[in-house]
Amino acid sequence: MRILVVALALAALGIFGPVGSSGCSSPGNTQFLPIGSHCGADGDCGTSPYTCTPTAPGGYCTKTCAKDGDCPTDAVCAMGACKRKCLSTDSATDGCRGPEGYVCRDEGAVSKVCDTP
Repeated sequence: MRILVVALALAALGIFGPVGSSGCSSPGNTQFLPIGSHCGADGDCGTSPYTCTPTAPGGYCTKTCAKDGDCPTDAVCAMGACKRKCLSTDSATDGCRGPEGYVCRDEGAVSKVCDTP
């Protein structure tokens, strides 16, 4: 009985991690949401190098890149405000979250990219 009480006390203090936690975490470079999805924090989009740009309308999941091959199949590597990043591809502003202010722009790639104007 004492062991059970001690174990419960340690669990409540977080010694064994959060209650209900399995102690597992996702490996690096794991994508949770598609590029261009709504987000509020980096962890919404995936593990590093996936990030959220919370200053974009509704947030925007992205990933830094050097070439198209660094991006998931639904995105291309394009020049962002100050660095290259994966942007979602689409051929119509409607699919690019147009009502939120996003537009499709030609980046010189095979596909157009969805970005803020």
